[in-house]
Amino acid sequence: MMMIRIPTAFMEEWAKEHVKALVVGALEAARELLVEFTYSIALVGGGACILLWLGGWDKGKKWAGILLMVNVLIKFLLG
Repeated sequence: MMMIRIPTAFMEEWAKEHVKALVVGALEAARELLVEFTYSIALVGGGACILLWLGGWDKGKKWAGILLMVNVLIKFLLG
């Protein structure tokens, strides 16, 4: 049986590249999840605030606007 020797420097470089790609991919997925989650919160929370404003809660319109602006800010910052 013939043994093939792979230089350790090659293996280290290969491992570094793959770990870096894995970490970058995980961070991009987390960013995408955060952006979509804030959109869901703004949509549901803003709708609830508007309904409560129609029901008589004076600050409902204000909080719906705040939720919308936070969503826009997070989308702007995270892309």
